[in-house]
Amino acid sequence: MRSITASAIFGVVLGAGLAWAATATRADEGAASMVPDTGPAIVVPETGTPPQTVPEPTLPPPPAILPPVTPPANAKTATDKTAPDDKDATPRYRFSASGDGFVRLDSQTGEVSYCAPRTAGWACQPAADERAAFEAEIARLADANVALKRDLAAHQPPPVAPDAAPPKGYRVPEVELRLPTNEDIDRAVTFAGKVWKRLVDMLNDIQKETREKI
Repeated sequence: MRSITASAIFGVVLGAGLAWAATATRADEGAASMVPDTGPAIVVPETGTPPQTVPEPTLPPPPAILPPVTPPANAKTATDKTAPDDKDATPRYRFSASGDGFVRLDSQTGEVSYCAPRTAGWACQPAADERAAFEAEIARLADANVALKRDLAAHQPPPVAPDAAPPKGYRVPEVELRLPTNEDIDRAVTFAGKVWKRLVDMLNDIQKETREKI
């Protein structure tokens, strides 16, 4: 009984010692890993020669830090001009209901088309532009007017040259004004009296005929 008890005690003591040794070994390894690197490694040869320093590997220099690039002041403006925001862009075509179809307006060219359903889908045809028709008619009339003026000028005789200047020393004849004489005045008064008398006689005859009819 005593031999069994002593053996059990010896086993417990031996296990505790082994456990303590393992714990101490792990503690030494952890402490060694925490020791900082103070410089290049020194190799001590076994023959008693002086220690030699092993050079550390040379690392490439860090890349140079480039200064930040500042964009030009008009960079945003140029981008806005070349690539406008799709949200703010005006649609090219505008539609308005008209009868059984739609009227389509092209905001870029100003062309107006009428879209209506067909047998195989929809079809749009350019609408008649009254303004364009008026302008075409005005241009045609202007061309016709120019052609008529050209033909009229071709059939007219050449313009007459102005009269030549009178020769030197030429005098324009004077116009003599002749006043009526007394005899001329008497003849005019006699003629006027005769005309007046005939007029009065004619009126009397008309009045007499009117009374007889009444």
